[in-house]
Amino acid sequence: MKLTISALFCGLLFSLMAAPIREATVYRTQEKLKIDGLFTEQAWRKAFSLQESVIRGFTSLGKNTHIRYQRRAVALYDDENLYIAMEAFCGSCADLHKGTDIGRSDAVEIFLHINEKKYQIAMDFEGIHYAMPQIEFQGKTEFKEQFWSAEFAIPWKNLGTAVPEKNTLLKFNIAANRASQSRDAGIPITWGNDYQGRNSYLKFAAEIPQPQ
Repeated sequence: MKLTISALFCGLLFSLMAAPIREATVYRTQEKLKIDGLFTEQAWRKAFSLQESVIRGFTSLGKNTHIRYQRRAVALYDDENLYIAMEAFCGSCADLHKGTDIGRSDAVEIFLHINEKKYQIAMDFEGIHYAMPQIEFQGKTEFKEQFWSAEFAIPWKNLGTAVPEKNTLLKFNIAANRASQSRDAGIPITWGNDYQGRNSYLKFAAEIPQPQ
């Protein structure tokens, strides 16, 4: 029995050590962003065009299989807020599910670890807000024919921290407790290999690079 337990423990430890650490670059923006779920500003368009910034490759939790309809997201920041924009593709927005709470609905969840404190900030596809611990943030969702989008502005002051310095790594994940459009509807989906964001990161950089 001891040998079996030791073998299982070693296997689990190896899998955690072998799991890839995911990282996305977040650039500073000087542009004023309107939180409307549309991402029309130049800063968003530029961020979505940069490979190091785009958060993609979402998988079904525990299965390591890519979900059928993918999501993609980027983050920006300024002296006031951390901004996050996400697009969730789907066969049809008519298929999205509204559950009894945000954990049973098609939604987006953001996990941030700041000063040894975990923040969970979420919106469902209808724009209903959730935060634990409770903090104020701006958020808006919008719909197109085959995707829905969510945009967040999360104040640094409400996270109890100053603006991160360049090259800071912030523990972060973007996930969803339920997604109708995954290969297995109802199975949580995640960008990082840990749902709560303990080994995936945002890396803070200077302003968005301009074309040469």
